[in-house]
Amino acid sequence: MFLYLRYTDQEKGKAMHDFAEWTLSQQAQNYSAQLGYLPLSADVTALGTQALAGLVYWRRNRNAVRAVVSTLCEMSLKARRE
Repeated sequence: MFLYLRYTDQEKGKAMHDFAEWTLSQQAQNYSAQLGYLPLSADVTALGTQALAGLVYWRRNRNAVRAVVSTLCEMSLKARRE
């Protein structure tokens, strides 16, 4: 899921944040399983939660974004090696 770093409409930004946060919840994982999708692994939900924590106020937080991108790259490289 791709989200903007900030929204000019704060209501829309909060709604997008809340939806993204819900998609990482156990409730959403259970619901997705009922629809035939595989649930996200714990490390993926943790990474998503970490990414959202840096975007809570929808301000430009380049350090948080860089940290998440760096973590994603490391996980991708690790998965390719295995």
